Amino acid sequence: MNNNETANPEAEFAIHEWMQATLEFQQNYYQLEAAIERCQTPSLKLAKAQSEKLKKLNDLQDNMGDVLVTLLVDFDTPLLASAQKGAKHEQLLLHARVIRDINQQVMNELPWLTNNTVATA
Repeated sequence: MNNNETANPEAEFAIHEWMQATLEFQQNYYQLEAAIERCQTPSLKLAKAQSEKLKKLNDLQDNMGDVLVTLLVDFDTPLLASAQKGAKHEQLLLHARVIRDINQQVMNELPWLTNNTVATA
């Protein structure tokens, strides 16, 4: 971004929101991955409900990967020249919202992950 864009309060806000959402996404992804690995250890015998939950968690992890790839492709897609000016911060805000949505889905599962992977491990 050039100096004019970074001096724009809307652009600064968009960058901050995107960075915060991305950091949360990364932390949630690693927590989810670690919990899934703990659930998959051979010593854990999962009840049917837990097995179904583990499948849901794996699907959520796959969805996180899909979201990440989609956003990266979107970043690589050039905007139309007429829409390019000022659209970057809007694109960042949109990405931040998408990332926050999936972060919320993970956060909704974290209590189950914590209770069932720590208690049964």
